[in-house]
Amino acid sequence: SEARRAGVPFPLYRLILHIRKHGLQTADLFSQAGSHKDFEAIRSSLDEETGWGSGAEGRLPGGIHSVVEALLRLLDSLPEPLVPRSAADACLRCGWPGDEAGASWACLQVFPRPHRDALVFLVDFLGQVHANAHHNATNIDFISSVVASVLFGLDRAGQVRSGSQEALRAASHFLSNLIRSPRPTS
Repeated sequence: SEARRAGVPFPLYRLILHIRKHGLQTADLFSQAGSHKDFEAIRSSLDEETGWGSGAEGRLPGGIHSVVEALLRLLDSLPEPLVPRSAADACLRCGWPGDEAGASWACLQVFPRPHRDALVFLVDFLGQVHANAHHNATNIDFISSVVASVLFGLDRAGQVRSGSQEALRAASHFLSNLIRSPRPTS
């Protein structure tokens, strides 16, 4: 698959694939919490899967809101945020209203390839979520505000500092730029 060749981590791929297949049209996507019991079952299922050839096409246990929550928790648990700390300030500077979306895409060029590939895969998915907004009652600004904090690692303990609301707004705008604008061809 394209995701495997691009180096997207299997759990990220697996969660996104499940939501694409079973949840893009689910109401209140990204705004309803999942159940703890479902989350534990999803985590166990991902831990038991051996990787790319192990039934990645099957259903995960639990409800779709729990799968979305598992996706957000996975992104939040990464040792290095998906937007690497070394590139975060440049990305936040691209995240102000009026900045060109192309500048946001250009920031990704300095990412380590695994981070860039995973973020592009996630942004493509979030674009599909937005394309189904008439069914799932989401919008780009809402999705961006929910996902941006975990992409940048803004709400991790010890990393919240004064001005964090300003940083969250910039991070949300950066992500919404990526979702709204087509990926440049290279």
